[in-house]
Amino acid sequence: MQHERIEQRIERLERLERRYGCARRTWGRRRVSGLAVVGLMVAAGLPMVAHTYPDAPYAFAPGDPISADEMNESFAHVVDGITTLESRVVPVGSVVAWAGSPATIPSGWLLCDGAEYSTMTYPDLSAAIGSAHGGDGATSFHVPDLRGRFLRGVDEGTGRDPDAGDRVQPQEGSGNAGDGVGSVQDDELRSHSHGTVINFPDNAPGPGTFGTGTHGVFGDVMIALSVGTVNAQRSSAEGGAETRPVNVAMHFIIRAD
Repeated sequence: MQHERIEQRIERLERLERRYGCARRTWGRRRVSGLAVVGLMVAAGLPMVAHTYPDAPYAFAPGDPISADEMNESFAHVVDGITTLESRVVPVGSVVAWAGSPATIPSGWLLCDGAEYSTMTYPDLSAAIGSAHGGDGATSFHVPDLRGRFLRGVDEGTGRDPDAGDRVQPQEGSGNAGDGVGSVQDDELRSHSHGTVINFPDNAPGPGTFGTGTHGVFGDVMIALSVGTVNAQRSSAEGGAETRPVNVAMHFIIRAD
């Protein structure tokens, strides 16, 4: 039923408003015999919010009779308006963080897990992201695989990602590489050095030692000069399996239609 589609669109739009905090416009939502009316009057005696949909097909005055064709055309106009507004608030291809589980992802959204989809099933999403994340872009495409990954802006020649040219394809053999959207990059620790402190606790002449194990050329020289006992303090390995900031885990989802 047409009015059921409108109810679903309204509920979906209200969820988007709550999620993104966008200012609500004057919807003029009224119920007449269980039908939701948004932004225009479809029943006699109810005011029309002309500034919301100025190109509404009909402008009814209180007491005007309404035909079935006029009502259906008005409902179709409402659906088109809501669809247009949704696309402006959150365009197809937008990625947002989802605090729930994959099982509770809202209709029209997909999990960013790198899965492959048919371009016929999701033509709008395919047109929006193409083969940037994998696939041939003609019959199939992949959504971004953001599992366990942070997001980073494309460098676009700024030099903020100095290794942008070494970024690789998200899928084996497909997707963007280099400084392109969808390309991926392994973790890495920036090049740095650690100083080594050498202590000479005993300056008495005689044979010397340089720590334990292989002491290298410097140790050989110190021992040859008989400057005393040489103790080398070297840095030891510390830390975990990766370098990371404080973070919280979320699912990323992408709007598909």
